[in-house]
Amino acid sequence: MSKKGIALLLALLILAVLVILGSSLFISSLTESNLTKRDVREKRAFWAAESGISKGIEKLKECAQSGDCQVSGTIDYENESYSYSATISVLDSLNYRVDSSGSLGQITKNISAVVRLRDIDANNFPYAIESQGAIEVKGSAQITPSDSKKENSDLDFESLFGFTKDELKSYAIYYYQDPPNNVEPVEDITWVELSEGREFRITSNNWEGSGILIINGDAKITGGEFEGIIYVIGELKVPAGNPTVEGTILVEGDPSETTSLRGNFELDYDTEAIDEALNNLRYVAPQTVAWWQTY
Repeated sequence: MSKKGIALLLALLILAVLVILGSSLFISSLTESNLTKRDVREKRAFWAAESGISKGIEKLKECAQSGDCQVSGTIDYENESYSYSATISVLDSLNYRVDSSGSLGQITKNISAVVRLRDIDANNFPYAIESQGAIEVKGSAQITPSDSKKENSDLDFESLFGFTKDELKSYAIYYYQDPPNNVEPVEDITWVELSEGREFRITSNNWEGSGILIINGDAKITGGEFEGIIYVIGELKVPAGNPTVEGTILVEGDPSETTSLRGNFELDYDTEAIDEALNNLRYVAPQTVAWWQTY
């Protein structure tokens, strides 16, 4: 074989080796790219499952009240839509289990969590009305039972509700600053913030409220109906009218001030109304006590 033939053969052999090496590198790079993409997708499916846990925790109260204990949705990452689906199971009065799946196509991640509600005792509210000052009942005003009141009480907000005032203020569903008379809605958890010299007033007999009503300031009530817990951080007066409250009232104010109840005011101590009001708090910021990934 001539020298030119040998050189051509060697060149072809070198070219073949380079092609094989290039193909190997390309296949290796493609494999690594696919593995990286799958790893990213698995992580995002896991995040979607975590979102299902969060959405399930948000829906605990609705699950308990309506029996609708399913939640689902999608999350988009870089033009890919990841789905999540969660199921809530009631373990007992305080504990719930949430099982969630996050997926994209054949990639699925499963997470479970046990969530515990806040244990807030309705026995913290043993009176129809409790005040840090004196309580005066005159006219046709009635408290039922008639002896269900406590004067000169040492009220501790955090011990009663399990939250500081600032915390409960931040969790309020309805927040009003210097509201007009007969403001609505007042339900679930309502916080009313009053400037100096302002007063919270309910005057209409058609007004209705429920849940937990915190009034940071003075209040005057001459009408309306309320079920639940009213907590006044200031002075409360019921000078006239026909208001009705079922549940309990607490007045945290100047011990030298008198809480005056007059007119045709009816205050009925109602443990069911109190417990129902506290349910609004039990579902606030529940604690995750167990968490695990299933395969």
